Amino acid sequence: MRSTLALAAAAALGLLSRSSAAAQRTTGKVEYATAGRLYLDAGARDGLAPGAVLALRRGEKAVGTCKVEVVSETHATCLGNGRTGDTFPVEARPEPAEAAPVRTGAGPLADNEVARRRRSLENTTFEKVDFHGGERPTLFSGRTEARISYFTWAATGVGPWHQERLDAAVRGAPVGGGFSLYADMSARYWSERSGPVVSRPDDNWQLYVWEAELVRRSQQSGLQVALGRIRPWVAPGATIVDGAQAGWRTKGNVEFGIFGGGVPDPSTTSPTFDRSTAGGYLAFQSVGDTHATVRYAREEFRLAYVNSPELGKRMELEGLGQMSLGKMLDLGLQGRIAKPDSGSTLLDSFSADLGFRPLEKLSVLGGFRYQGSPVPDVPMTYSGNVTATSTSRSSLAGRGSSWATRWSGAGSRWPLLAVLLCVSRSSPARVGKGLPELPTVGPIQPHMIASR
Repeated sequence: MRSTLALAAAAALGLLSRSSAAAQRTTGKVEYATAGRLYLDAGARDGLAPGAVLALRRGEKAVGTCKVEVVSETHATCLGNGRTGDTFPVEARPEPAEAAPVRTGAGPLADNEVARRRRSLENTTFEKVDFHGGERPTLFSGRTEARISYFTWAATGVGPWHQERLDAAVRGAPVGGGFSLYADMSARYWSERSGPVVSRPDDNWQLYVWEAELVRRSQQSGLQVALGRIRPWVAPGATIVDGAQAGWRTKGNVEFGIFGGGVPDPSTTSPTFDRSTAGGYLAFQSVGDTHATVRYAREEFRLAYVNSPELGKRMELEGLGQMSLGKMLDLGLQGRIAKPDSGSTLLDSFSADLGFRPLEKLSVLGGFRYQGSPVPDVPMTYSGNVTATSTSRSSLAGRGSSWATRWSGAGSRWPLLAVLLCVSRSSPARVGKGLPELPTVGPIQPHMIASR
């Protein structure tokens, strides 16, 4: 009777293990999506690892890829664009094989057996094979883009404007030693300009370089380095710098380090040391599960010395904080205080953002902006095909401007309050679902005509 029960139990266990193996998942799903980050329902136990590239599908259609950022046992975040419900293939992590039983009590081999095995190895011939080294990295190993364009403008009472330009960008081309190349530049020729010319009137040929850096930045803990014309990462309010940045990232996702160098000319992006900055930064971010109250939290700080002909020498302290609470609420704060060499400490700028999504297809966005320090008007060039002579919170000689306001005059201080209502027809990757991520780094900012 006992032997019969034992056999039945063994058979039941075998059926359970086979059904478990058969039920192993082959696809994962996007549970939640923001403008640039996806939250996945799969993690390390499903074979995901930081740096892995996942192919996203929407039904039977391929819709793009994303790169795994942070991984827990059962969930992960992925950098890219997608929608809630998109799927991706997964391969479950294999279960560890049972350890082979260790032989105990066996003595060493006899001398004649050891000698026999040695002779057998010495007399065995092995076929030689040719060595082929790994594939050498090339400029096109990363994401490289080039564009040749022709633009023409015309207006009533003013003759036409014609421009030919070549834009090029390199995103992460490996160059060896753990370093990758990042570059962003534009060469422009004005074949004809009519009417008053404000920006660089004597230069028909113009070259703008917004980025040209060698970067060693690992998603894991360790040393992080950037050299050249850099865009300092996780240093809020920092500008383009001709110099270097070095930091250390801990296993707890905390990063700290230093940066410094000369700030390029805001009108031409030419190298110069008339403007300079140097300082340190501290950053932390955490990602929770999709069911957690705090899904995402990010804090960044920058303490720097800045020098410019317009604003003089001063110290700046800037902080940024973002938090995503549940599926409905996003909060964002950013502020900067400055201490000039001659003068009292002042609140240079402050911003607050709120994103609320009461329904899947309804979003309400609100924001407040305060700008304290006046900045003289200077000619500035955007990479977004715009030339202007206004000083604004948009990038000087840069990109990514979300809004701009012309202002001038000593002692100008102004607040701005805005509310935006968004209604989406479908449920794409977070149309107005809270705040878009604030950039961790901007190009030449108005305050960094050495400062801000």
